[in-house]
Amino acid sequence: GISMALQSGWLVAQELGGAASGRAGREAAGKRYEAVWRRLFSTRVLAAEALARLALGPGGVALMEVVVRNFPRTLTFGARLSGKTKPVPGLADARLAR
Repeated sequence: GISMALQSGWLVAQELGGAASGRAGREAAGKRYEAVWRRLFSTRVLAAEALARLALGPGGVALMEVVVRNFPRTLTFGARLSGKTKPVPGLADARLAR
């Protein structure tokens, strides 16, 4: 959650920093931000929702415990599948430029 919040903040700052002045510029920046945000984070949000539903369902915690105990790489696989390991475009470059 915190990582997504920080990355989202960086994305919106990038869009607003490069936006044309005035309302139209801000609205265009907002649309670009929304499109990038959805591409980068929507899968993570949906995966988290699915896991929460599974965990809160009958026998969900026991099932998840068995899977993680017997197949610990499922956590890494899940992170990759959900997009959690996908870098935010330009963010790594911006950090290296400092």
